[in-house]
Amino acid sequence: MRAWRSWRAQLAAVVLIFLASGVALAIHLDKPARRMAAASPSVTFPGPLPPFPDCTKPDLPIESFPYVSQQTDGGFSGCVRVDQANPGSYSVIAQGSPHKCCASSATASREALTVSPPAGPPGTLVTITGTSTTPPSAAVLQKSAAMGFDDHAQVCWVACDVLSYSDVVKWSLSSTGNFEIAFQVPSVPWMTAAGIQRPVPGGYRIVLPCIPDSYDQGKGCKSEQLTGSFQMTGPVPSLCDTGQPCSAIEVSPTQGPPGSIVAVRGWTPLVGLGGQALVYLRVHTANTSWDSMPTLASTSFEVTAQPDWASLGTLHPLSILRSGLDAFGVDPANPHRFAYCSGSAIQVTADGGQTWSPIPIQGVVSASAATKYPLGTGYQANPVSCDTVALDPQHPTSFYALFLTADRAPPPMYYVGYFTNDAGRTWYPVPVPAGSEMRAFGGFRVDLLGVRAVSTMWSDSLPPDQPMVAVEVTVDGGNTWTTGNLACPQAGPCVALGSKSWARCMAVEGWEAVLVSTDNGKSWSTTNHIRSCWRVVQVVGLANGRLVTLDGRSQFPLTVSDDGDRTSRSIALPALPNQTNTNPDYGDLELLPDGRLLLVSLHWYVLAPGASAWCSVANSPTGNQTDAPAAAVPQLIGDHLWWLDGQPTTLRSLPVSALHC
Repeated sequence: MRAWRSWRAQLAAVVLIFLASGVALAIHLDKPARRMAAASPSVTFPGPLPPFPDCTKPDLPIESFPYVSQQTDGGFSGCVRVDQANPGSYSVIAQGSPHKCCASSATASREALTVSPPAGPPGTLVTITGTSTTPPSAAVLQKSAAMGFDDHAQVCWVACDVLSYSDVVKWSLSSTGNFEIAFQVPSVPWMTAAGIQRPVPGGYRIVLPCIPDSYDQGKGCKSEQLTGSFQMTGPVPSLCDTGQPCSAIEVSPTQGPPGSIVAVRGWTPLVGLGGQALVYLRVHTANTSWDSMPTLASTSFEVTAQPDWASLGTLHPLSILRSGLDAFGVDPANPHRFAYCSGSAIQVTADGGQTWSPIPIQGVVSASAATKYPLGTGYQANPVSCDTVALDPQHPTSFYALFLTADRAPPPMYYVGYFTNDAGRTWYPVPVPAGSEMRAFGGFRVDLLGVRAVSTMWSDSLPPDQPMVAVEVTVDGGNTWTTGNLACPQAGPCVALGSKSWARCMAVEGWEAVLVSTDNGKSWSTTNHIRSCWRVVQVVGLANGRLVTLDGRSQFPLTVSDDGDRTSRSIALPALPNQTNTNPDYGDLELLPDGRLLLVSLHWYVLAPGASAWCSVANSPTGNQTDAPAAAVPQLIGDHLWWLDGQPTTLRSLPVSALHC
């Protein structure tokens, strides 16, 4: 089962914080260490480097300061995005540092580990065996085995402030306390606080600082520390010897504008063991707090000028997709008919907002009572309120609503979907597709043919670029549902957004997949991801097949793609009035039907096609207010912009024709 992407990102953030806390070390070695130069050597690196990575694969967006795993031979590879910067030459650097692994046992260590074989050259695979006086109980081991869990323990090379990693411990079920651990002796030089240590013949300690891996908060290790030794023999590698290179790094391409994706590969001395060490990559365009981390290798990259807004000409949008949950559900066959969630009901209009009618939603409470996620109970508000609504173009009494819920207490929270085909008198849960769960509901999609309920689907057998979505379709107002697929927009490139999921935005960024089809919607591929926290991102389809992505809160607020968002180029926007910082916040950006770019923030601005400066919107709807901007970003419906403002929400609208300077 694939993990939620938000949890993957959350785990990555925890690892990052943990490693950052262990940069300063006190190392004591009995073998001389060599100081390391910060720049890549001019001599040719004698060993093979790993291949360049494929930076177009459909994973989460490539960041400007990613971390990658260092191989056991010291190699590393990854992809990095070039930050906004003026044209010029900048360094691409790899950074890293070993970290102190953990607290050791308070009891005296025992020389009680057997290492087999006891001697060998660098890179030897050995088995560490020993006996713990405080092993896990047989019941704990049997339960872990039944659940497929492996026990782990920290293993240190020389000392626990030199190199360490977490390895699998195999406990004997027949001989209480006996265990074994597979371990690979370092095959190449490693980094210490004192410099670079080459593998040379001699004796080296192997330390298990806490076996079993059992800690008590505030008191440290609750078990014991065991040690053993390994006798290293020759031959040893010449890497980092006098006159020999001690790092290497290469980039492809070697030049490009801001926003370019650069493939990086290289080699440095080990900063950890077992392929678990992390190396950080970045194009050094500005000084940051990370400059204190040791630089392992560097090379140069030439930043070139990026194209600007004026060079694009007039952009004519044929389709617009928006991240997050739209405030309004719109009938694709009738732009005068739309609806929104308001308190304990859905408000719907059929005359462009002149009059409104309520659709009751309290029937979802009884409809959800028998599910795992009942609404209107516990911490949840009662009467209930929906978060977004969808309208059926063929059946005016059918409504589809998304609600926020949790299985116990939040976080996390989940989306669940319900529908009514009798104007709200009775409600039903949306059917759960095979391979998914009720809590994995990801929103409704509406087209001229019917309504599609999208859910996240988990499968380890899916290709990396195949979207993890399952779709149920109704064409008769919800009476029957069948397994289906996503649909292409009515015009423009065949593009869609994947399943939406609740994001814990205070801690973890939310992402939505950009999906592209080349066979009119029969099959889909994931080509990119856009953010969904604290912003609305637009993916706009143009007549020439290009896709424009608008994310005003990114340092790359406008990008253009000619290949279905697999690759893109960043477009420079004019500076905002009174702008002082290098990377301004452009708020939320929207492409209007006439090709103008609308900026929505505490004040509204428009940018005409070919213009070199923003124009302040007269009588801006948000005026000069000092509090937060509108809760919902304006949504284009027909020839008006509609949004919900304030708490409690107030319905507001503005004709596009009123956006003038």
